[in-house]
Amino acid sequence: MRFTSGSGAEVLMGAAEGKSMLYLEARCVAITRAAGSQGTQNGGIDGINVTGSVPNGMREILAENVMATLYGLESCTGNDTQMSASDIRRTAHTLPLLLAGSDFLFSGFGSIPSYDNTFGASNFNAEDIDDYLMVQRDWGFEGVLRSQGDDTLLPLRRRAAEACRAVLDELDLMTFDDAVLERVVTAHGSLDVSEHQTDETARAGDAIIEREITAVDVVRALSIRGFELEAERVLEMTRQRLFGDHLQTSAIFAEDMSVLSALTDPNDYAGPGTGYRPAPTRLEEMARVRQERSHVKLLAEQEPHAGCVVLTETGPATVRPRPDEVVVGISPAFGVDVWLTLSGLTVGEALRQILAGIEEEGVAARVVRVTHSLDLGMIGWTAANLSGSGVALGIQGKGTALIHRADLPTLANLELLSMAPLIDASRYRLMGRNAARHAHGEKPSPVLLPESGEPMGPRYHAKVVALINRESQCLRPGNPQEIEVTWPS
Repeated sequence: MRFTSGSGAEVLMGAAEGKSMLYLEARCVAITRAAGSQGTQNGGIDGINVTGSVPNGMREILAENVMATLYGLESCTGNDTQMSASDIRRTAHTLPLLLAGSDFLFSGFGSIPSYDNTFGASNFNAEDIDDYLMVQRDWGFEGVLRSQGDDTLLPLRRRAAEACRAVLDELDLMTFDDAVLERVVTAHGSLDVSEHQTDETARAGDAIIEREITAVDVVRALSIRGFELEAERVLEMTRQRLFGDHLQTSAIFAEDMSVLSALTDPNDYAGPGTGYRPAPTRLEEMARVRQERSHVKLLAEQEPHAGCVVLTETGPATVRPRPDEVVVGISPAFGVDVWLTLSGLTVGEALRQILAGIEEEGVAARVVRVTHSLDLGMIGWTAANLSGSGVALGIQGKGTALIHRADLPTLANLELLSMAPLIDASRYRLMGRNAARHAHGEKPSPVLLPESGEPMGPRYHAKVVALINRESQCLRPGNPQEIEVTWPS
Protein backbone atom coordinates (compact mmCIF):
# COMPACT_ATOMS: atom_id res chain seq x y z
CA MET A 1 0.00 0.00 0.00
CA ARG A 2 1.11 3.54 -0.60
CA PHE A 3 -0.26 6.59 1.19
CA THR A 4 2.72 8.90 0.71
CA SER A 5 5.60 9.73 -1.59
CA GLY A 6 7.44 11.19 1.34
CA SER A 7 7.58 14.65 2.80
CA GLY A 8 7.26 17.24 0.09
CA ALA A 9 4.68 15.23 -1.84
CA GLU A 10 1.78 17.35 -0.65
CA VAL A 11 3.67 20.51 -1.53
CA LEU A 12 4.27 19.17 -5.04
CA MET A 13 0.55 18.43 -5.36
CA GLY A 14 -0.52 21.82 -4.05
CA ALA A 15 -2.14 20.45 -0.89
CA ALA A 16 0.19 21.64 1.86
CA GLU A 17 -2.71 23.16 3.85
CA GLY A 18 -0.33 25.62 5.44
CA LYS A 19 1.12 22.82 7.60
CA SER A 20 4.73 21.71 8.04
CA MET A 21 6.04 18.90 5.86
CA LEU A 22 6.81 16.82 8.95
CA TYR A 23 3.20 17.14 10.17
CA LEU A 24 1.82 16.14 6.76
CA GLU A 25 4.19 13.18 6.58
CA ALA A 26 3.32 12.12 10.14
CA ARG A 27 -0.34 12.04 9.15
CA CYS A 28 0.37 9.91 6.09
CA VAL A 29 2.58 7.46 7.99
CA ALA A 30 -0.04 7.08 10.73
CA ILE A 31 -2.70 6.25 8.11
CA THR A 32 -0.31 3.78 6.49
CA ARG A 33 0.15 1.97 9.80
CA ALA A 34 -3.54 2.09 10.69
CA ALA A 35 -4.45 0.51 7.36
CA GLY A 36 -2.31 -2.51 8.21
CA SER A 37 0.49 -1.88 5.72
CA GLN A 38 3.81 -3.46 6.67
CA GLY A 39 6.01 -0.89 4.97
CA THR A 40 6.26 2.50 3.35
CA GLN A 41 7.91 3.14 0.04
CA ASN A 42 11.63 3.65 0.70
CA GLY A 43 10.93 4.91 4.17
CA GLY A 44 8.91 7.75 2.68
CA ILE A 45 11.62 9.89 1.07
CA ASP A 46 10.54 10.17 -2.58
CA GLY A 47 9.91 13.90 -2.11
CA ILE A 48 13.35 14.56 -0.65
CA ASN A 49 14.24 17.01 -3.42
CA VAL A 50 11.61 19.42 -2.10
CA THR A 51 12.30 18.78 1.57
CA GLY A 52 16.03 19.21 1.11
CA SER A 53 15.54 22.61 -0.53
CA VAL A 54 14.38 24.38 2.65
CA PRO A 55 16.14 25.15 5.96
CA ASN A 56 16.22 22.15 8.32
CA GLY A 57 14.74 19.96 5.59
CA MET A 58 17.45 17.33 6.03
CA ARG A 59 16.53 17.07 9.73
CA GLU A 60 12.94 16.42 8.70
CA ILE A 61 14.14 13.48 6.57
CA LEU A 62 15.84 11.95 9.61
CA ALA A 63 12.72 12.57 11.69
CA GLU A 64 10.40 10.80 9.26
CA ASN A 65 12.81 7.84 9.11
CA VAL A 66 12.67 7.55 12.90
CA MET A 67 8.90 7.94 12.80
CA ALA A 68 8.48 5.10 10.28
CA THR A 69 10.73 2.90 12.41
CA LEU A 70 8.76 3.64 15.60
CA TYR A 71 5.59 2.54 13.81
CA GLY A 72 7.29 -0.75 12.93
CA LEU A 73 7.32 0.09 9.24
CA GLU A 74 10.24 -0.71 6.99
CA SER A 75 12.48 2.31 6.63
CA CYS A 76 15.43 2.81 4.31
CA THR A 77 17.35 5.83 5.46
CA GLY A 78 16.72 8.23 2.67
CA ASN A 79 19.12 7.29 -0.13
CA ASP A 80 16.63 5.79 -2.57
CA THR A 81 16.03 9.10 -4.33
CA GLN A 82 18.66 11.53 -5.57
CA MET A 83 18.34 14.48 -3.21
CA SER A 84 20.83 16.73 -5.00
CA ALA A 85 23.23 16.91 -7.92
CA SER A 86 25.91 18.07 -5.49
CA ASP A 87 28.40 15.38 -4.47
CA ILE A 88 29.10 17.23 -1.23
CA ARG A 89 25.42 17.55 -0.27
CA ARG A 90 24.72 13.90 -1.06
CA THR A 91 27.67 12.90 1.10
CA ALA A 92 26.58 15.23 3.91
CA HIS A 93 23.17 13.58 3.84
CA THR A 94 24.63 10.07 4.00
CA LEU A 95 27.26 10.61 6.70
CA PRO A 96 24.87 10.91 9.69
CA LEU A 97 23.22 7.66 8.60
CA LEU A 98 26.59 5.90 8.69
CA LEU A 99 27.39 7.40 12.08
CA ALA A 100 24.03 6.19 13.39
CA GLY A 101 24.80 2.65 12.22
CA SER A 102 21.92 2.34 9.77
CA ASP A 103 21.45 -1.21 8.49
CA PHE A 104 19.30 -0.10 5.54
CA LEU A 105 21.18 2.71 3.88
CA PHE A 106 18.96 2.22 0.84
CA SER A 107 17.08 -0.61 -0.80
CA GLY A 108 19.09 -0.57 -4.02
CA PHE A 109 22.17 1.04 -5.56
CA GLY A 110 21.53 2.80 -8.90
CA SER A 111 24.00 1.03 -11.17
CA ILE A 112 23.13 3.21 -14.17
CA PRO A 113 24.93 6.44 -15.11
CA SER A 114 23.42 9.68 -13.94
CA TYR A 115 22.27 10.69 -17.42
CA ASP A 116 20.08 7.57 -17.56
CA ASN A 117 18.76 8.00 -14.00
CA THR A 118 15.76 9.98 -15.23
CA PHE A 119 13.49 9.01 -12.35
CA GLY A 120 16.23 9.80 -9.83
CA ALA A 121 15.64 6.44 -8.19
CA SER A 122 18.94 6.37 -6.32
CA ASN A 123 21.05 8.92 -4.46
CA PHE A 124 24.10 7.22 -6.01
CA ASN A 125 24.79 6.38 -9.65
CA ALA A 126 27.27 4.29 -11.62
CA GLU A 127 29.82 7.14 -11.45
CA ASP A 128 29.81 6.82 -7.65
CA ILE A 129 30.56 3.10 -7.44
CA ASP A 130 34.31 3.40 -6.82
CA ASP A 131 33.82 6.08 -4.15
CA TYR A 132 31.00 4.08 -2.59
CA LEU A 133 33.17 0.96 -2.39
CA MET A 134 35.83 3.01 -0.61
CA VAL A 135 33.28 4.47 1.86
CA GLN A 136 31.96 0.96 2.48
CA ARG A 137 35.52 -0.18 3.19
CA ASP A 138 36.47 2.85 5.33
CA TRP A 139 33.37 2.77 7.53
CA GLY A 140 32.97 -1.00 7.63
CA PHE A 141 29.23 -0.87 6.97
CA GLU A 142 27.40 -3.45 4.87
CA GLY A 143 26.86 -1.66 1.58
CA VAL A 144 26.24 -4.98 -0.23
CA LEU A 145 28.40 -4.18 -3.25
CA ARG A 146 31.44 -6.27 -4.13
CA SER A 147 34.35 -5.06 -6.19
CA GLN A 148 34.94 -7.06 -9.37
CA GLY A 149 37.39 -6.72 -12.23
CA ASP A 150 36.68 -6.80 -15.95
CA ASP A 151 37.84 -10.41 -16.14
CA THR A 152 34.81 -11.30 -14.01
CA LEU A 153 32.32 -8.66 -15.12
CA LEU A 154 32.66 -8.82 -18.90
CA PRO A 155 31.84 -12.56 -19.17
CA LEU A 156 28.82 -12.00 -16.87
CA ARG A 157 27.62 -9.05 -18.91
CA ARG A 158 28.03 -11.02 -22.13
CA ARG A 159 26.13 -13.96 -20.65
CA ALA A 160 23.34 -11.64 -19.51
CA ALA A 161 23.09 -9.98 -22.93
CA GLU A 162 23.01 -13.37 -24.66
CA ALA A 163 20.30 -14.61 -22.29
CA CYS A 164 18.16 -11.53 -22.95
CA ARG A 165 18.60 -11.93 -26.71
CA ALA A 166 17.67 -15.61 -26.46
CA VAL A 167 14.45 -14.85 -24.56
CA LEU A 168 13.40 -12.08 -26.94
CA ASP A 169 14.08 -14.31 -29.94
CA GLU A 170 12.45 -17.44 -28.48
CA LEU A 171 9.30 -15.49 -27.63
CA ASP A 172 9.38 -13.80 -31.06
CA LEU A 173 9.46 -10.34 -29.53
CA MET A 174 12.62 -8.76 -30.93
CA THR A 175 15.97 -9.64 -32.51
CA PHE A 176 19.37 -7.95 -32.49
CA ASP A 177 22.68 -8.97 -34.02
CA ASP A 178 26.13 -9.69 -32.57
CA ALA A 179 27.35 -6.14 -33.15
CA VAL A 180 24.58 -4.71 -30.97
CA LEU A 181 25.19 -7.39 -28.35
CA GLU A 182 28.89 -6.48 -28.09
CA ARG A 183 28.03 -2.81 -27.68
CA VAL A 184 25.67 -3.72 -24.86
CA VAL A 185 28.38 -5.77 -23.14
CA THR A 186 30.86 -2.88 -22.98
CA ALA A 187 28.40 0.04 -22.74
CA HIS A 188 28.48 2.48 -19.86
CA GLY A 189 24.96 3.67 -20.58
CA SER A 190 22.30 4.17 -23.22
CA LEU A 191 24.44 6.56 -25.26
CA ASP A 192 26.85 3.71 -26.03
CA VAL A 193 24.31 1.40 -27.67
CA SER A 194 22.35 1.69 -30.88
CA GLU A 195 18.77 2.82 -30.51
CA HIS A 196 16.01 0.40 -31.44
CA GLN A 197 13.09 1.82 -33.31
CA THR A 198 10.42 3.01 -30.90
CA ASP A 199 7.69 1.15 -32.75
CA GLU A 200 9.65 -2.12 -32.48
CA THR A 201 9.83 -1.77 -28.70
CA ALA A 202 6.17 -0.80 -28.56
CA ARG A 203 5.17 -3.86 -30.64
CA ALA A 204 7.08 -6.11 -28.24
CA GLY A 205 5.24 -4.54 -25.30
CA ASP A 206 1.89 -5.00 -27.00
CA ALA A 207 2.71 -8.65 -27.75
CA ILE A 208 3.52 -9.35 -24.09
CA ILE A 209 0.10 -8.03 -23.09
CA GLU A 210 -1.88 -9.64 -25.94
CA ARG A 211 -0.24 -13.07 -25.59
CA GLU A 212 -0.25 -12.84 -21.79
CA ILE A 213 3.46 -13.66 -21.57
CA THR A 214 4.53 -14.26 -17.95
CA ALA A 215 7.70 -14.94 -16.01
CA VAL A 216 7.04 -18.67 -16.50
CA ASP A 217 7.34 -18.14 -20.27
CA VAL A 218 10.66 -16.40 -19.69
CA VAL A 219 11.85 -19.35 -17.59
CA ARG A 220 10.79 -21.78 -20.31
CA ALA A 221 12.55 -19.75 -23.02
CA LEU A 222 15.77 -19.61 -20.99
CA SER A 223 15.68 -23.35 -20.42
CA ILE A 224 15.04 -24.15 -24.08
CA ARG A 225 17.98 -21.98 -25.14
CA GLY A 226 20.38 -23.60 -22.67
CA PHE A 227 20.41 -20.96 -19.92
CA GLU A 228 19.52 -23.38 -17.13
CA LEU A 229 21.11 -21.43 -14.27
CA GLU A 230 19.39 -18.21 -15.31
CA ALA A 231 16.09 -20.07 -15.71
CA GLU A 232 16.31 -21.46 -12.18
CA ARG A 233 17.09 -18.03 -10.73
CA VAL A 234 14.19 -16.32 -12.47
CA LEU A 235 11.95 -19.15 -11.31
CA GLU A 236 13.17 -18.76 -7.73
CA MET A 237 12.57 -15.00 -7.90
CA THR A 238 9.01 -15.72 -9.07
CA ARG A 239 8.49 -18.21 -6.24
CA GLN A 240 9.59 -15.65 -3.68
CA ARG A 241 7.14 -13.10 -5.06
CA LEU A 242 4.35 -15.65 -4.61
CA PHE A 243 5.44 -16.52 -1.06
CA GLY A 244 5.49 -12.82 -0.12
CA ASP A 245 7.85 -13.26 2.83
CA HIS A 246 9.91 -10.35 1.53
CA LEU A 247 6.95 -8.06 2.25
CA GLN A 248 7.45 -8.44 5.99
CA THR A 249 8.92 -5.51 7.91
CA SER A 250 12.65 -4.90 7.35
CA ALA A 251 12.95 -7.90 5.05
CA ILE A 252 16.04 -8.66 3.00
CA PHE A 253 17.13 -11.65 0.97
CA ALA A 254 20.18 -13.54 2.18
CA GLU A 255 22.61 -15.01 -0.34
CA ASP A 256 20.67 -18.29 -0.40
CA MET A 257 17.41 -16.37 -1.09
CA SER A 258 16.10 -17.02 2.39
CA VAL A 259 14.27 -14.04 3.89
CA LEU A 260 15.52 -12.25 6.99
CA SER A 261 12.85 -9.98 8.46
CA ALA A 262 11.52 -8.62 11.73
CA LEU A 263 9.64 -11.93 12.06
CA THR A 264 12.41 -14.42 11.25
CA ASP A 265 15.33 -12.37 12.58
CA PRO A 266 13.97 -10.13 15.39
CA ASN A 267 15.84 -7.02 16.46
CA ASP A 268 18.00 -7.81 19.48
CA TYR A 269 19.83 -4.51 19.60
CA ALA A 270 20.91 -3.75 23.17
CA GLY A 271 22.97 -0.59 22.80
CA PRO A 272 26.20 0.57 21.14
CA GLY A 273 28.31 -2.27 19.81
CA THR A 274 25.50 -4.83 19.76
CA GLY A 275 24.12 -4.11 16.31
CA TYR A 276 25.00 -5.71 13.02
CA ARG A 277 28.68 -5.99 12.16
CA PRO A 278 30.06 -7.51 8.96
CA ALA A 279 31.95 -10.74 9.54
CA PRO A 280 35.78 -10.65 9.32
CA THR A 281 35.66 -12.44 5.96
CA ARG A 282 33.24 -9.81 4.63
CA LEU A 283 35.40 -6.96 5.95
CA GLU A 284 38.38 -8.49 4.16
CA GLU A 285 36.30 -8.67 0.98
CA MET A 286 35.34 -5.01 1.36
CA ALA A 287 39.01 -4.10 1.61
CA ARG A 288 39.71 -5.59 -1.83
CA VAL A 289 38.46 -2.61 -3.83
CA ARG A 290 39.31 -2.58 -7.51
CA GLN A 291 41.27 0.68 -7.23
CA GLU A 292 43.49 -0.80 -4.55
CA ARG A 293 47.18 -0.63 -5.45
CA SER A 294 49.46 -3.18 -3.85
CA HIS A 295 53.05 -2.53 -2.84
CA VAL A 296 54.16 -4.43 -5.94
CA LYS A 297 51.95 -2.33 -8.25
CA LEU A 298 53.11 0.91 -6.66
CA LEU A 299 56.70 0.00 -7.46
CA ALA A 300 56.05 -1.58 -10.86
CA GLU A 301 56.79 1.64 -12.76
CA GLN A 302 60.30 1.63 -11.31
CA GLU A 303 61.34 -1.60 -12.98
CA PRO A 304 61.56 -0.44 -16.65
CA HIS A 305 64.06 2.22 -15.58
CA ALA A 306 66.34 -0.06 -13.56
CA GLY A 307 69.96 0.58 -14.53
CA CYS A 308 69.23 4.03 -16.01
CA VAL A 309 72.43 5.22 -14.35
CA VAL A 310 75.42 3.26 -13.09
CA LEU A 311 76.76 4.59 -9.80
CA THR A 312 79.95 2.93 -8.62
CA GLU A 313 80.82 2.94 -4.92
CA THR A 314 84.58 3.50 -4.52
CA GLY A 315 85.07 3.54 -0.75
CA PRO A 316 84.51 5.53 2.46
CA ALA A 317 83.81 9.23 2.05
CA THR A 318 86.09 11.72 3.82
CA VAL A 319 86.25 15.50 4.27
CA ARG A 320 88.32 17.17 1.55
CA PRO A 321 90.05 20.51 2.26
CA ARG A 322 88.86 22.29 -0.87
CA PRO A 323 86.44 25.21 -0.51
CA ASP A 324 85.33 25.06 -4.14
CA GLU A 325 83.29 21.87 -3.96
CA VAL A 326 79.67 20.93 -3.34
CA VAL A 327 78.87 17.42 -2.14
CA VAL A 328 75.71 15.84 -3.51
CA GLY A 329 74.30 13.45 -0.91
CA ILE A 330 72.09 10.71 -2.30
CA SER A 331 69.77 8.42 -0.35
CA PRO A 332 70.43 4.70 0.31
CA ALA A 333 68.31 3.36 -2.58
CA PHE A 334 69.04 6.16 -5.08
CA GLY A 335 70.18 4.40 -8.25
CA VAL A 336 70.09 1.04 -6.44
CA ASP A 337 66.43 0.12 -5.97
CA VAL A 338 64.72 3.43 -6.78
CA TRP A 339 65.06 4.59 -10.36
CA LEU A 340 62.19 6.98 -11.04
CA THR A 341 61.29 10.14 -9.14
CA LEU A 342 57.70 11.17 -8.49
CA SER A 343 57.92 13.80 -11.24
CA GLY A 344 58.63 11.10 -13.83
CA LEU A 345 62.33 11.92 -14.25
CA THR A 346 64.78 9.07 -13.78
CA VAL A 347 67.19 9.45 -10.87
CA GLY A 348 69.98 9.48 -13.44
CA GLU A 349 68.51 12.51 -15.21
CA ALA A 350 67.84 14.32 -11.91
CA LEU A 351 71.45 13.77 -10.83
CA ARG A 352 72.79 14.81 -14.25
CA GLN A 353 70.89 18.10 -14.07
CA ILE A 354 72.13 18.82 -10.53
CA LEU A 355 75.75 18.15 -11.47
CA ALA A 356 75.44 20.23 -14.63
CA GLY A 357 74.13 23.16 -12.62
CA ILE A 358 77.04 22.94 -10.17
CA GLU A 359 79.53 22.74 -13.04
CA GLU A 360 78.02 25.79 -14.77
CA GLU A 361 79.02 27.89 -11.74
CA GLY A 362 82.61 26.66 -11.88
CA VAL A 363 82.39 24.57 -8.72
CA ALA A 364 83.55 20.96 -8.32
CA ALA A 365 81.02 18.30 -7.42
CA ARG A 366 81.33 15.08 -5.48
CA VAL A 367 78.63 12.42 -4.96
CA VAL A 368 78.33 10.61 -1.63
CA ARG A 369 75.80 7.96 -0.71
CA VAL A 370 74.46 8.44 2.81
CA THR A 371 73.85 4.93 4.12
CA HIS A 372 72.77 5.39 7.74
CA SER A 373 69.63 7.51 7.20
CA LEU A 374 66.92 8.08 4.62
CA ASP A 375 65.77 11.35 6.20
CA LEU A 376 66.37 14.15 3.71
CA GLY A 377 67.54 16.63 6.35
CA MET A 378 70.09 14.14 7.66
CA ILE A 379 71.24 13.28 4.13
CA GLY A 380 71.86 16.96 3.30
CA TRP A 381 73.46 17.77 6.67
CA THR A 382 75.75 14.70 6.52
CA ALA A 383 76.86 15.62 3.00
CA ALA A 384 77.43 19.24 4.07
CA ASN A 385 79.79 18.07 6.84
CA LEU A 386 81.81 16.17 4.23
CA SER A 387 81.93 19.15 1.85
CA GLY A 388 85.02 21.36 1.72
CA SER A 389 82.76 24.40 1.26
CA GLY A 390 80.36 23.25 3.97
CA VAL A 391 77.54 23.33 1.41
CA ALA A 392 75.79 20.27 0.04
CA LEU A 393 72.74 19.25 -1.93
CA GLY A 394 70.73 16.25 -0.71
CA ILE A 395 68.26 14.25 -2.77
CA GLN A 396 66.07 11.20 -2.10
CA GLY A 397 65.14 8.58 -4.65
CA LYS A 398 61.59 9.91 -4.86
CA GLY A 399 63.03 13.28 -5.92
CA THR A 400 62.69 15.53 -2.87
CA ALA A 401 65.79 17.76 -2.66
CA LEU A 402 67.37 20.45 -0.46
CA ILE A 403 70.49 22.59 -0.08
CA HIS A 404 72.15 22.36 3.35
CA ARG A 405 75.08 23.96 5.18
CA ALA A 406 77.19 22.29 7.82
CA ASP A 407 76.74 25.00 10.48
CA LEU A 408 72.94 24.79 10.40
CA PRO A 409 70.80 22.45 12.55
CA THR A 410 69.83 19.18 10.93
CA LEU A 411 66.23 20.21 10.39
CA ALA A 412 67.14 23.67 9.05
CA ASN A 413 68.40 24.22 5.52
CA LEU A 414 69.06 26.87 2.92
CA GLU A 415 66.52 25.71 0.35
CA LEU A 416 63.97 22.89 0.25
CA LEU A 417 61.94 21.51 -2.65
CA SER A 418 59.49 19.24 -0.84
CA MET A 419 56.93 18.69 -3.62
CA ALA A 420 58.77 16.02 -5.59
CA PRO A 421 56.03 15.57 -8.25
CA LEU A 422 56.53 19.22 -9.30
CA ILE A 423 60.33 19.24 -9.61
CA ASP A 424 61.27 19.16 -13.28
CA ALA A 425 64.72 18.96 -14.92
CA SER A 426 65.16 22.75 -15.06
CA ARG A 427 64.59 23.11 -11.32
CA TYR A 428 67.10 20.37 -10.46
CA ARG A 429 69.60 22.28 -12.60
CA LEU A 430 68.78 25.53 -10.78
CA MET A 431 69.19 23.74 -7.44
CA GLY A 432 72.68 22.70 -8.54
CA ARG A 433 73.54 26.26 -9.55
CA ASN A 434 72.19 27.70 -6.28
CA ALA A 435 74.18 25.19 -4.23
CA ALA A 436 77.33 26.30 -6.06
CA ARG A 437 76.48 29.96 -5.48
CA HIS A 438 76.00 29.32 -1.75
CA ALA A 439 79.44 27.66 -1.78
CA HIS A 440 80.81 30.95 -3.20
CA GLY A 441 79.17 32.84 -0.32
CA GLU A 442 76.44 34.34 -2.49
CA LYS A 443 72.75 34.62 -1.56
CA PRO A 444 70.87 33.45 -4.66
CA SER A 445 67.10 33.67 -5.04
CA PRO A 446 65.59 30.34 -3.98
CA VAL A 447 64.15 27.95 -6.56
CA LEU A 448 60.34 28.19 -6.61
CA LEU A 449 57.88 25.46 -7.52
CA PRO A 450 54.92 26.09 -9.83
CA GLU A 451 52.25 25.51 -7.19
CA SER A 452 49.38 27.52 -5.77
CA GLY A 453 49.54 26.38 -2.15
CA GLU A 454 47.03 23.64 -2.92
CA PRO A 455 48.13 20.29 -1.42
CA MET A 456 49.32 17.49 -3.66
CA GLY A 457 46.78 14.79 -4.38
CA PRO A 458 46.63 11.95 -1.83
CA ARG A 459 47.38 9.54 -4.68
CA TYR A 460 51.08 10.37 -4.25
CA HIS A 461 51.17 9.50 -0.58
CA ALA A 462 50.75 5.75 -0.96
CA LYS A 463 53.48 5.74 -3.60
CA VAL A 464 55.76 7.71 -1.27
CA VAL A 465 55.26 5.09 1.44
CA ALA A 466 56.22 2.34 -1.02
CA LEU A 467 59.36 4.22 -2.13
CA ILE A 468 60.40 5.05 1.42
CA ASN A 469 59.91 1.40 2.36
CA ARG A 470 62.28 0.45 -0.45
CA GLU A 471 64.77 3.08 0.74
CA SER A 472 64.62 1.66 4.26
CA GLN A 473 65.57 -1.78 2.98
CA CYS A 474 68.85 -0.30 1.67
CA LEU A 475 69.86 1.25 4.99
CA ARG A 476 73.16 0.06 6.50
CA PRO A 477 72.72 0.83 10.20
CA GLY A 478 75.70 -1.30 11.19
CA ASN A 479 78.01 0.62 8.85
CA PRO A 480 77.39 4.36 9.24
CA GLN A 481 80.35 5.24 7.00
CA GLU A 482 79.22 7.24 3.97
CA ILE A 483 80.33 5.99 0.55
CA GLU A 484 82.02 7.87 -2.29
CA VAL A 485 80.24 7.35 -5.59
CA THR A 486 81.40 7.90 -9.15
CA TRP A 487 79.08 8.41 -12.07
CA PRO A 488 79.43 8.23 -15.82
CA SER A 489 80.28 11.54 -17.46
